[in-house]
Amino acid sequence: MFTSFVCPLSIFCQSYFYISFSRYIVIPLWRGSGYTTMFAQVQMPHIIFTDLEDYMARGTQAAPYFTLSYYKEFAERKGLVLIGGDVVFTSKVGDTEAKWLLETAESFYLNDARYKLVEQFNKKTHDFEFKDVLQALDMPVICKKTGTSVNIERERRI
Repeated sequence: MFTSFVCPLSIFCQSYFYISFSRYIVIPLWRGSGYTTMFAQVQMPHIIFTDLEDYMARGTQAAPYFTLSYYKEFAERKGLVLIGGDVVFTSKVGDTEAKWLLETAESFYLNDARYKLVEQFNKKTHDFEFKDVLQALDMPVICKKTGTSVNIERERRI
């Protein structure tokens, strides 16, 4: 399946600047009562999304689930960048989820507070906490032992 998006040049330039310093990002993809952690690798003009567990097991041989390609042919004349999204594994990622992944990835490169998490993941891995990504996206932290969610704000007040 193929989807397309249009991005204003100003937004593309801002995200491209940050992407050049931090080429990897992890994004939780909500599924029912839990989430799958997606790993995105930027190789401009492409972004490749795969399952984090698959990437950890197979490295660069991990199968792409969803890819984005940026086309700058209209950047100068129209001030627009076209984005083509290709859902490679429709059984793993649907069109709605692909759109959400694109929007969420962009939000981490365009929002200063969220970008700090991307920067930590790329450059200060000892400071990175995945629960901070969940909190930034207003997602519950799932306790691996019990399978129950934890309210982060409640836990911080205790």
